[in-house]
Amino acid sequence: MNLSKYSNLDQQDIESHQENLINYLEQEKPYLDPDLKLGSLADHLGMPSYQLSQVINIGCQHNFYDLINSLRIEEAKQKLSNPTTQYQQNILSIAYDVGFNSKSTFNVAFKKYTGMTPTQFKNQ
Repeated sequence: MNLSKYSNLDQQDIESHQENLINYLEQEKPYLDPDLKLGSLADHLGMPSYQLSQVINIGCQHNFYDLINSLRIEEAKQKLSNPTTQYQQNILSIAYDVGFNSKSTFNVAFKKYTGMTPTQFKNQ
């Protein structure tokens, strides 16, 4: 892909920043914060927001919100599959725990990424 058309970063820069981003997301789980914004994530990674957006769009092939919501849904799936969590927390509390601000947003995102509702996933 000719990146110069889309970005001022070269492929090596994108891969390096992407690796840093993924490591940070996996270790620190900032996506659990419902107020997470592209700017604050970029600040933490020491890069301008526009460059982080390019890394996410080109390297991860998602936009910022799709990336963050997909990570939140994976976290929710783990909680819904865990027998301990599954019976101690209801779906709404899990939605809030993984960074969603509303049940409806959580339900829409969950269905988008899994093809089923959180209740269907929990009951399977």
